[in-house]
Amino acid sequence: MFGLMEGAGRRPFDLFNTFPSLFAEEGWSEYPLMNVWAGADELVVTSELPGIDPRKIDVSVSGDTLTISGDREMENSKDDRSWLRRERLSGSFTRSLKLPYHIDAAKVRAEYSLGVLKLSLPRVEEEKPRKITVTVS
Repeated sequence: MFGLMEGAGRRPFDLFNTFPSLFAEEGWSEYPLMNVWAGADELVVTSELPGIDPRKIDVSVSGDTLTISGDREMENSKDDRSWLRRERLSGSFTRSLKLPYHIDAAKVRAEYSLGVLKLSLPRVEEEKPRKITVTVS
């Protein structure tokens, strides 16, 4: 990880060249970025989606696969201004993530605040670990 940052800073925006799949013009294979926490009863996923209208975010769960997709509209220049630099990505994106267990899709909760999508994904009851009581005979 530390070696990754060594060359960043020689030229402005060198860091962007370090992650070509993230900033590629053709597809956003690693977008949106996600953090995932797993517990016995549920998963929590947070995803960075700044500048995206929450009404344009689609979340779906099928078995053990989570898919987040949406669209970020391109900013248009006003008046007679022309672009000098355009680094913010725009367009459609889709990212699927294989989860460690099946999710109860009917109980998924999604919240969007300050550009971060937070998903609470409860595990299906049938797959939750169960404690077995041992009896003495």
